Amino acid sequence: LNPRNSQLQNTKTLLHELAHAKLHTIETRNKYSEEEREYQAEMIAYTTCSYFGLDTSEYSLNYLYNWSKDMDLDKCLDIIKEVKDTSS
Repeated sequence: LNPRNSQLQNTKTLLHELAHAKLHTIETRNKYSEEEREYQAEMIAYTTCSYFGLDTSEYSLNYLYNWSKDMDLDKCLDIIKEVKDTSS
């Protein structure tokens, strides 16, 4: 983690990286493109933080937009289902 980041940003980053570790193993990492994997990990971090009352929108929303702006909507819906299951 980056010592220059706020505690909130490091918490969100840790959740983002844990999401990658859980979902994007050697066996499953090719299921989604890089853009989709980043979107998925950030969505998990954002929703988990939101659940605990931590507002990471300052970091997360622009990040999510940048990784998802060219994604197919139907693919986004598949990713969001996995985000929901993993976040739960």
